[in-house]
Amino acid sequence: MRLRPARTPITARSALKALPEYSNLKCRAPSLPSVMVRADMMGLRLARQIIGFYGPPYAQDTPAMDLSDFQFLRAIDFIEDNLMRDVPLAEMARAVDVPPQRLADGFVAEIGCSIDSFRAERRVGIVQQLSRSAGRDMTIGQIAPKVGFADTAALDADFRAHLGVSVNNYRAGRLG
Repeated sequence: MRLRPARTPITARSALKALPEYSNLKCRAPSLPSVMVRADMMGLRLARQIIGFYGPPYAQDTPAMDLSDFQFLRAIDFIEDNLMRDVPLAEMARAVDVPPQRLADGFVAEIGCSIDSFRAERRVGIVQQLSRSAGRDMTIGQIAPKVGFADTAALDADFRAHLGVSVNNYRAGRLG
C-alpha cells in the first residue's frame, strides 16, 4: 500500500485568489473571466444555491471580523453581478447575510482594499479589455455607461487614479 503525501487543503478563498483574472489587481483579488473561470464561477454559484437551500456550510474557526469563505465568495459574486451599478453597502450586506461593517472590514482584511476601490479596479480592468477588443469601434462615451460610470469624466478620473494615465492617452498608446 502506497501512502500519498499530505497536501494542504484548498479553500474556496485560496482557489479564488489563484485565478489569473484576479491576480493582476492591486487589491490582490478579481478581469473578465476566461471560459474555464466562467465554468468555475457557475459551479460556485450552484454551490451557493445548494448551500442556501440545505443550510450554511460547516462551522469554521474565523475571527469575529473575518468573513467565511462562503461569505467572501458571495460578496465577490454579488459585486461581479452588480458591477454596472453602485450598490449601497447595506444592500450588499443583506445579500451576503452579514452586518455592513463586518462586510466592509472583512473585505479590507481579506484583499487589502475597500469594496469601492475593488469595484473601481474591476471597472477599469473591463475598460482596458473593451479598449483592446473593440478598438476604435467604441468611443469612450459608449464604453462609460457599459461599465457603470455615470459619464466620461468619472471614467477618466478612476482610470487616472488606478493607471496614472487618461483613457484617451491609454487608447492612443494602446491602439496607435
